[in-house]
Amino acid sequence: MSAKQRQAAQRADRMEQMLQTAKAGTVAPELLNATLPKTSPRYTMLPFVSLISEMTDYQWVDWVRGTNNLPLTREMQAILFLHQNPVTCLDKKFLIWKMFNSGLGNDLHILSWALAAAMNMGRILAVDTVSIMGNDWKYAKGFTPNTPDYYFLPLTNCSMAEIKRTKHIGGLHFPGQTSRFKYGAELLQGFERYGATWWRSQAIRYFLRPRRWWSDHLKAFNANFTQPVPDPLPPNVISIHVRHSDKKKEMDLLPLSSYMAAAERIRALQPEVDTIFLSSEDGVVIKATEKFPHWKFFTVPENRQNLNHEGFIARYGGFNLMEISMMNLHFHTQCDYFVGTRMSNWCRLIDESRLTGNKFDRLMVWLNGAASNGNI
Repeated sequence: MSAKQRQAAQRADRMEQMLQTAKAGTVAPELLNATLPKTSPRYTMLPFVSLISEMTDYQWVDWVRGTNNLPLTREMQAILFLHQNPVTCLDKKFLIWKMFNSGLGNDLHILSWALAAAMNMGRILAVDTVSIMGNDWKYAKGFTPNTPDYYFLPLTNCSMAEIKRTKHIGGLHFPGQTSRFKYGAELLQGFERYGATWWRSQAIRYFLRPRRWWSDHLKAFNANFTQPVPDPLPPNVISIHVRHSDKKKEMDLLPLSSYMAAAERIRALQPEVDTIFLSSEDGVVIKATEKFPHWKFFTVPENRQNLNHEGFIARYGGFNLMEISMMNLHFHTQCDYFVGTRMSNWCRLIDESRLTGNKFDRLMVWLNGAASNGNI
């Protein structure tokens, strides 16, 4: 056997071992993080780039549905899982991140930068039980764990007790932090050419893998409404989220009629489209649907008083906001078409979830929502 053939055989054995341990929910440390070369204070992710060309079996990545997704979605989900879930945690390095306690979409987008930063440094990302404000993450206040792991499958299989015994860094400013992170543009090294939307979409897909109890709870939550939203939604539905409330500080708020004009453009191309799944924190938006009798609307019943996330949580609690938010997201990702504004973190998160949710090539329209005052 030649040297080249031996290398090929060793690579095949390595991939088979990796796939078998991944299916069991673990991966041997020497297969991933320990093999990353230290070419600088920040590790290179190029071994993960080559890893994609070597792996052939991604069926175990069962949180990705269908094939109509962004390029390399299953491959990147496999990489994220393998990186974040080692066989042993005590010989690893970690970046411990504190949630910002901002709007849910913004919190998750910032977490995506932290994931890229951690991986670029050869570290595993973990979320602290204390937020940047020194208290619980407000969407899981009083719960155990009081992090996104309460609702979603763990970000890492390493416990905080194990992590605190390792070489870890944390805080808003940490050693190795780049200017890209400071300005919200941290991307995974080796994959920069795919852009920010691609990376955030991959991170969001990994973050929002629901726990079984949470999926069951949301189904019951919808079923208990007087008029439940059909689940699954019928085909040819347009997803629309109208962002109002405190967003007026950052952009001109658009009325429902602006979104419906875009919906009409879609219907001109797809005449069979006659249904909208609509969400908004503003009850005025839902009332305005009466002006469009030739359209059918589905909405999740909620207390729409045009409150921002802080006002809603103060009145109804973080758990109820998660119920409403995730129920809406569940239906938005089922729709065949989408209309939103890029000025909204939540609209972008809907789009990102759709791009890895088997809706990659479906028609969508971005509305401007140009800023009238304040910072974007």
